[in-house]
Amino acid sequence: MATWRHGVAVLWWAAAACSSSTPAPVSGYRILIESHDSLPEHLARALEKRGFDVRRQMSGGSRPTVVLVTFTFYSDHAPRGRWFAARLADTRTGAVVASFSVPLDSLSATLEHQANQIADSLSKHLAP
Repeated sequence: MATWRHGVAVLWWAAAACSSSTPAPVSGYRILIESHDSLPEHLARALEKRGFDVRRQMSGGSRPTVVLVTFTFYSDHAPRGRWFAARLADTRTGAVVASFSVPLDSLSATLEHQANQIADSLSKHLAP
């Protein structure tokens, strides 16, 4: 059952990536990146360079915030098997406001380039 859902999700992401129209940017969000692993550190810097307000820990009473969630998954139905995914989800509603999925083997070699690739894709849907 989980493999079937991943297959549907991969097809949906592929269709969304090929779509010629992009959703209007979501503005006014603060981005929360709590992980201090290598890729999230680079990603936080890449998003800050693009003008986003990035926080490293949650604070109450702030303007709307999205949290970065990254993961890898494997799909039997995708031609390239293992995928990397990043999601920005609203901390109040849980709604995903921006997403990025790509076959893991197509990411750049260095963490800095990977972070820039991800930040470029996510920032298309957000306004700083």
